Amino acid sequence: MKEFKVRVNGTKEYLYGAYGLKCNPFPQVAKHEYSKLNSVLMELEKPIKDKEHLLKILKGGNKEFVELCLRYYEPGKVTEFIIKLPE
Repeated sequence: MKEFKVRVNGTKEYLYGAYGLKCNPFPQVAKHEYSKLNSVLMELEKPIKDKEHLLKILKGGNKEFVELCLRYYEPGKVTEFIIKLPE
């Protein structure tokens, strides 16, 4: 199983803003089959205004993943959880 750390950014700040970056420059896994997941994970690390904005980011995604992200979203906080996918 491959593990991915999911960060849901409910703050108004970019997580890597102190370094002059708007996103993490290092993907968790640099394999083509995970490219869409990596782009979603990077979007979730950017400031998320509200749950409607979060749903827009996750539109068309796996239902269970969307529900997890909604459950972990907290305005003003960065929350984390781990997902496991078969390799």
